[in-house]
Amino acid sequence: GVYSLDTGRYELSLAEGPDPAMSLVIVPDQGTDDSALREGAEWCVRRYAEPADDIRPGDEIPVGKHLNLLLDSPGRKSFFLEVDTQVRVGLYAQHTAEEFDLQLTSANGATVRPNDSPPSGLATPTGNGAPHVNGVIPAEVERTWVAQHEHDDEVGSIAIETEGDVDPGRLNAWLGQLLRERGVDIFRMKGFISLAGESRRFVFQGVHMLFDGQPDRPWGDTPAAGGVYAFDGRSGATIWAQRGVHEGGVLALAMQPNRPAFATAGQDGRVLVWNSAEGRVSQAIDVGNGWVENVAWSPDGQCLAASCSRQVHAYSAGGERVWRSDDHPSTVSAIAWSGTEELATACYGRVSFFDASTGEVRQKLEWMGSLVSMVLSPDGDIVACGSQDNSVHFWRRSTGQDSMMSGYPGKPSALAFDDTGTLLATGGGEAITVWSFRGRGPEGTRPGVLQHHFQTVTALAFARRAMRLASGARDGRVVVWSLGRDGYGDPIGDAPVADVVATLYWRPDGRALAALDAQGAVTAWRVG
Repeated sequence: GVYSLDTGRYELSLAEGPDPAMSLVIVPDQGTDDSALREGAEWCVRRYAEPADDIRPGDEIPVGKHLNLLLDSPGRKSFFLEVDTQVRVGLYAQHTAEEFDLQLTSANGATVRPNDSPPSGLATPTGNGAPHVNGVIPAEVERTWVAQHEHDDEVGSIAIETEGDVDPGRLNAWLGQLLRERGVDIFRMKGFISLAGESRRFVFQGVHMLFDGQPDRPWGDTPAAGGVYAFDGRSGATIWAQRGVHEGGVLALAMQPNRPAFATAGQDGRVLVWNSAEGRVSQAIDVGNGWVENVAWSPDGQCLAASCSRQVHAYSAGGERVWRSDDHPSTVSAIAWSGTEELATACYGRVSFFDASTGEVRQKLEWMGSLVSMVLSPDGDIVACGSQDNSVHFWRRSTGQDSMMSGYPGKPSALAFDDTGTLLATGGGEAITVWSFRGRGPEGTRPGVLQHHFQTVTALAFARRAMRLASGARDGRVVVWSLGRDGYGDPIGDAPVADVVATLYWRPDGRALAALDAQGAVTAWRVG
């Protein structure tokens, strides 16, 4: 991200994330156009090849150096940056801001943490400029470099995955020889190792001949990625388990609406359709060479859609491909059905609606920003997207009007409509912001604000035919709320899970709720 900073002191805070450390380089005098961003990234790559300076929570952050932020302590960690003249800086980090809930805030006497102040501005039509949250420094420009780039034929990658423990002595010997002989050819490496006699996973990373590793959190009893499991909804007993069905991991799952079946998608470029009762794959669909990150059944169960990299594919109920889209401007971040006639997709700069039968583009809704999440109102008229600029952007398809809600501390990746289309619940911080679409809202109105979590909200789900909202967060807690039509409400239940809440699902009758957490555990509750 690129930030414009005045003279003063700033706090860079991070929550617990996927790694116990993170590389960071702060580039001074960073431009915001494409060539300047690329130039800054190339300069940082050269810095990453140099040894990193360890920076502990509470330390000052130097500019222009390769830093290794130590993040293994629990809770949020803060680092500080002194600016002696007005400057625009680029923060080039090893991970995305979402992975660590990274926030840059003013430390010049601010008494309110950004997440304590949910979006307080009115919902405004695009361009009217709702205020930002007090203390939060919004990014002018954000860019994520992921596996969308292309290498020449001489550059490749390899992944090693096997079960069992590794002998530390033999591992050291092998790594030493590998780095001596081929270190200059190794651009990047990272991973997890199970060492013999060590209950904690060993996290490592390296660039060329530089290698660093340290013990991380315990492995626990979480099975290997890529498995699919069925549990009894009442007792929690395992009905069946199929391990390692998607090489690399499962990325998405969608239940078939009209029969006991579901579809899974994974890093292996495949979609598998399963018989729910038997745990048997009835169809295997090869979608492409990339990750299949989204999969969704049409409401009548007659069509299955999946996205792979920049394309979306539609298949019949029998698994035959009906159509494939042209390339989107970037990786497709979300897909959703609008009835049985249209499929919506989100990517950088636009939402597209495709004819379900032909794949013809019926409508494009454009916005210059990276759209990271999407939800449709039940009638399909309202499209709401979370954006990397820490805002929620929405369109009314019937009128073409678009508006935005700004001022979120982070990117609103969790969005949910109730089944009447009246309330839109949004994450983007520790508080849940609920906008009401009653009457002429939400333009010109103030949202309901639900405060209970003490870390960023990661999942939201409304129960059917009820004004009940379930929320989950990085604090490992699940809360059930009773809401009014104005978006305000109170918590009526609160329960912990083992780790960050990944997803929430209501039983169709609204009398039970299930949560999945980052350790792979499933927890279910009866809801009165």
